[in-house]
Amino acid sequence: MDNAVETQLGIGTHALVTSYIDFQHGKDWAEAGKQLARMHAKNNENLKDRERRSRLLSFNSEVSEDSECPDSLESGTEKYGFHVATCCGRLPQENEWTDSWTQFFICHRLKPQIDLLVEKHNERDLLELSEMLYRKTEDLLKSRENTVPSLVHGDLWGGNWSTVCTDSGDVQPI
Repeated sequence: MDNAVETQLGIGTHALVTSYIDFQHGKDWAEAGKQLARMHAKNNENLKDRERRSRLLSFNSEVSEDSECPDSLESGTEKYGFHVATCCGRLPQENEWTDSWTQFFICHRLKPQIDLLVEKHNERDLLELSEMLYRKTEDLLKSRENTVPSLVHGDLWGGNWSTVCTDSGDVQPI
């Protein structure tokens, strides 16, 4: 009875039912690191594949432009962001697609936190200081202008990942 839910929990009229995951004891940090590096490199690989396909299509006059792959996460993206909002703890984070890493970081990470402090704690002096922070952030990240966007795990820590044994007997991080 793999993946069977054996216990019902009464939680009013709502319930969340998930598959049972048999977490393994002991984590393979090296394998997790390799897989994380592969995840970070995936968008760059997708962009290179898209470029190769584009060059091949440009040499083939019989292939119409309509047959090119759509610009999607699977074909790579040159923008920074994500297609859904995420959370930092209990705080929502917008991930609107942005052309620049610097602008994404300032507009979607720094500014919302400062705005929240100003709103919740009336820290008006932060408004003036924040402009200085944004300028310094731009200067600091200027050397990273050519960074290729990469999918990252925004909440990775030892307590929210583990390993499982796959059907083939391999142990892999999840």
